[in-house]
Amino acid sequence: MVAKPKEGHVIKPLMREVYPDSDFLRSNFFYSPITGRLFRRDKYGRVKASCIQGRCKFGYISAWIDGKPRKVHILAWIYHYRTKPSLPIDHINGNPSGNRISNLRCVSHRVNSLNCKPRKKRRDLPTGVHMTKGGRYQAYITVNYVKLHLGCFGSAEDASQCYQKARATAMQEALEKSANGDSNAST
Repeated sequence: MVAKPKEGHVIKPLMREVYPDSDFLRSNFFYSPITGRLFRRDKYGRVKASCIQGRCKFGYISAWIDGKPRKVHILAWIYHYRTKPSLPIDHINGNPSGNRISNLRCVSHRVNSLNCKPRKKRRDLPTGVHMTKGGRYQAYITVNYVKLHLGCFGSAEDASQCYQKARATAMQEALEKSANGDSNAST
């Protein structure tokens, strides 16, 4: 199940935007780890009643800091752990607006992409399944930028079960590599 990334693939740096440090966040904001909301403090250090929440692309919540939108889940990570994340921040439940600290984890890009909601090309077929010219159902999964053929099946349900099993295995392998600090886990 282990596949190598494409030759010449360059991994982009995570933090292209400049995020404030934890001292700035703690002096100007209050983050509630239970609700996942970020509140601005007034000039006396008191927490304002209304939280700063704005929608960003793809359902992420953003806050305006220094005239630029910043993703609240990254701000929450910096506020809570007092350090900038070295890897992407993953929403465990798949909801990009759920910014509770218990719902956030710092994982490799591979684990993060496996945890996202899959896109469907055809509404009548499950994700990871397509119909061949012969009328059979083919299951496939993409791991490390390589498309792997899982087999041909007589029904879409069987092909979908095979895909779900392979996806769970790939997710488990990626989590184990990420936990061990393997450098190939980020590909």
